[in-house]
Amino acid sequence: MSRNKRKPTAPSPAPTPGAAGRLLEIDFLAAIAMTLCVALAYATRNSINPDGVSYLDLASALRRGDWSAFVQGYWSPFYPVLLALAGSATSLEGDAFLPTVHYLNAAIAGLGIAAVWCWGHHARDRFIARAALATFIMAAARPLRIEAVTPDLLLLSLMAWTAYELIARRGERWVRLGFLLGGMFLAKTSVWPWLIVLTLVRLATADGRVARTVALRASGIMVLVLAPWVGAMSISAGQFTMSSAGRLNLCWYLESCDGRTPDTHVGDHQRYGQIALESGESVVVAGTDDQQRWTYLPWSDPTAWQPGVITQNSTPPAISALIPYWAKQAYYATAYWISPVVFLVLVPFALVHRQKRERHASSPSGRDNLIVAALGLAGVAQFIAVHAEPRLIAPFVLMTIMALLTWLRMRAAPDVSISPPARRWREGVTAATAAVALILGAGRLSGEMEASGQVEKRFAVIESRFRVIDTGIDRRVAVIGYAMPALGDLWRARARVVAQVPPYAAVQIGQLPADKQAEELRRMFGSIAHAAWLVNPDGRFQWVNLGE
Repeated sequence: MSRNKRKPTAPSPAPTPGAAGRLLEIDFLAAIAMTLCVALAYATRNSINPDGVSYLDLASALRRGDWSAFVQGYWSPFYPVLLALAGSATSLEGDAFLPTVHYLNAAIAGLGIAAVWCWGHHARDRFIARAALATFIMAAARPLRIEAVTPDLLLLSLMAWTAYELIARRGERWVRLGFLLGGMFLAKTSVWPWLIVLTLVRLATADGRVARTVALRASGIMVLVLAPWVGAMSISAGQFTMSSAGRLNLCWYLESCDGRTPDTHVGDHQRYGQIALESGESVVVAGTDDQQRWTYLPWSDPTAWQPGVITQNSTPPAISALIPYWAKQAYYATAYWISPVVFLVLVPFALVHRQKRERHASSPSGRDNLIVAALGLAGVAQFIAVHAEPRLIAPFVLMTIMALLTWLRMRAAPDVSISPPARRWREGVTAATAAVALILGAGRLSGEMEASGQVEKRFAVIESRFRVIDTGIDRRVAVIGYAMPALGDLWRARARVVAQVPPYAAVQIGQLPADKQAEELRRMFGSIAHAAWLVNPDGRFQWVNLGE
């Protein structure tokens, strides 16, 4: 056959007498997984993390038409756009909107489950459906982090669909694939190096002119999707940029920069000033004149905060320091985050579908699947090189495992050649993989419900104290110590940080007697803030009413 002709898509297995039952099983498993997502969304409906505060701030900027605030290079645009649309559709704001965010997260997770469902229907193979479902849940950064107000689940679901298009459809639906790849960039701009690698690998490994044309068309669609945001970022930055996330992460994690926020910064900053105590000592204070845009400026817009750093601890690491760092990152990524999916899904699947001595004649080569698996590992390596966390590597782990699962299944002997006892053993092992994943996800429900109750009690106290001050919705807070642990409570209370005494300087205030503390804080911040929060690293804080 000429290499310039399109390589035919591998046909789906022919229907068997039990096909209807297999498809019904896939529907049932998908329904259970979706029910779990909704239950987790309800259990975590009051949860919000520091990154989530930034995404919700960006959504608010978008709703009020503040494009200069919305266009920045660190946080990605797709997720806050979805949050803004959900907010406009429900007309909810602040704490009343938070449950809607978690139900949106559940719907996003449902998109990934839908990809697994389509995979199962395409393959007509309950083994693949079970393993793919288990992989999706177990790879979802300790399972299905519905409570995290971040685009990580969005990227995971987009990756599930991308893997489906590359493996089951072999990338031939180039329009859909291009939009998925562009959407991945908009969901997490830091993936752009991996997208370049994917494009080059697909072009280099394309089998013939037609395949290369399809790959180029998909890449063209991807560029059309991401170009407007790249253009907006570049105009805002005054130079071409794909995002500032990589540059800032490189600084924070590899060059030991301490300028992320006043929580960690011990140098000088353009927004730092000095306020004298009655004793004559001076206290460093980080102030902001941008009180209406952000809950906490340094974190909601790192690209605006970072250029103001005057002095910082920054030591580019030598290769002798990088090698141990990369080894540690790889160890944690492999031992703690990848190994559960490997040993609870991939290994059992490989055992029950182990290859016979002679390869089955009708099995495809699986070359394309191994290429997709290698691309998934390249994505894992990208984050290991700078900073790896479960939520960051989860999409690429998903792609790798799903490609390997398909490769193993393609190499297996047909089910008709398996004896009834062996077939029953296969059924039991592969059913157990899906059951374990669902149990792990369901096991979080009781803990999340309890945590949600504690969060509600604390927030009720905060609301009651603000009502005593009678501030309306214009609530301004001076943070003494760490701001990041308090961001969720601040956002829910619709309060803004207008000043912060960094932790190293807060020690001076903490050494004062309680009555003297309150007196000094009222003198220092009474004209600009309604309350002062003395925040500990664990999130506990003391409240000082500055209006008394």
